[in-house]
Amino acid sequence: MRQKMIGVQYTVYFKAPEDQLIEGCQALLSPHWPLYLGESDDLVDVLSPRIIEVEPTLADRIHSIIPGLKQGCRLVKVPNRFVKQGKSWHVEQQLYSIPPEKEGIQLSEPKLAYSIEGRNIVFNGNSW
Repeated sequence: MRQKMIGVQYTVYFKAPEDQLIEGCQALLSPHWPLYLGESDDLVDVLSPRIIEVEPTLADRIHSIIPGLKQGCRLVKVPNRFVKQGKSWHVEQQLYSIPPEKEGIQLSEPKLAYSIEGRNIVFNGNSW
């Protein structure tokens, strides 16, 4: 049985040098091939790619996935990197917590985050 995603919307942020962001934005707007999500045939509609400039600031509430186990969050294992073991390759995964959609997760101490559109975002746990 194949599973399908219906009515799902994701907001994705990339942190990269400006030239790479411009190239990525152009690729999303004019892809060479149809864009799919995951291992299924779920087509992706890119709604509003744009580049914004923002500096990190201390925040005690986070709205993006964060590394490790946090109370009140959903847990996911995210592929982190490929590791060669002998003649084969294996996927190394890391455990992340996904905070509730609108309220995010309250932290016991402030961490570096990027405030984007009213949400505090961390990239790969860079401030953990």
